[in-house]
Amino acid sequence: MPDPTRREAGVTPAVSICIPTYNGARYLAASLRSVLEQTFGDFEVVVVDDGSTDDTPVIAGEFARADDRVRVHRNPKNLGLVGNWNRCVEVAHAPWIKFVFQDDLLRPHGLEGLLNVARATGVPLAFGRRAFLFEDGTDAETRQRYEDAARRIAGLYPRDGGTDAAAFSRVVLEHAGRNVVGEPVAVLLRRDVFDTVGRFHPEVAVFCDMEYWARVGTRFGVAHTCETVADFRVHGGSTTARSTAGDHFRMFVLDPLVVLHDMAHEDVYAPLRHIAAEHGVDLAQRFVAMAHWARGEARRIAASSAGTDRRPLDHLEHLQRRMPHLRRVLDQPLQPAASAGVLQRAWRAVRRGRIA
Repeated sequence: MPDPTRREAGVTPAVSICIPTYNGARYLAASLRSVLEQTFGDFEVVVVDDGSTDDTPVIAGEFARADDRVRVHRNPKNLGLVGNWNRCVEVAHAPWIKFVFQDDLLRPHGLEGLLNVARATGVPLAFGRRAFLFEDGTDAETRQRYEDAARRIAGLYPRDGGTDAAAFSRVVLEHAGRNVVGEPVAVLLRRDVFDTVGRFHPEVAVFCDMEYWARVGTRFGVAHTCETVADFRVHGGSTTARSTAGDHFRMFVLDPLVVLHDMAHEDVYAPLRHIAAEHGVDLAQRFVAMAHWARGEARRIAASSAGTDRRPLDHLEHLQRRMPHLRRVLDQPLQPAASAGVLQRAWRAVRRGRIA
């Protein structure tokens, strides 16, 4: 019987399982073990470490020495979360890419189930259901939010199969601002999709996965299985509660603004705009409303901190340099009364944390 820990040199595997790491020593060994216990064995494991200062590189190296399927890369400088995700794509060899984060677990049949539904439907993005590993200290509100999201996603895709691009676009519009797929540990991507629609967005800090699923799915559709393929770890404590007003602005105002900018203006989202127009949704007008609201929030935070927290204004200025549409919008006053109704509806949506 062939040794599953040994890989024939020069043979490209079917799947690259990418594990981006940063100071993940506490959970990395368990995550790697779950990956190596897959029922589908034709894969490589690519651990890409982003400058960890704990024992993460040591643990990854031990697994690499014991199993030829594991490779370890260390970035010469810290790239940050999104940069490291994109680095994983660069160093992966296989035609399919599966992300597993350093503290998550992949179920034994997870990879096989995702690959089966992806191949059966022929689309480049497949996902399954995920369970949650709630750490001690996770508050009831956080638990409820994750469980509600899981139920919502399960209700959108009640059976194995595919959802075409038009139908998925309608889902994105109806559930704007929400992740309608799940976390990366539940997703399988065909590598060539990165050549077609680009890589993870460098200007999106928190919603980078949600944005990418929308970018791919509104062009190609998605495949889904009802099988639980992974366990996603939710850490104790609320990120929102710990963050300052400036941090909150970066995550929950600017991220949605960047996503809505691209949906309203970038070529890759043309199919979504077509569906939106059919349903009377003006994404460009909603972007106008959100941009002005974001600037108002940035000014409010600066004023309430007596000018000591200018990060929101600085972040917004940075985006204006990168996004000409945003600068043009903010150089113009809000539309007069003829557009007041549209703007008011968009404003209310923005304040509820919705992006379209």
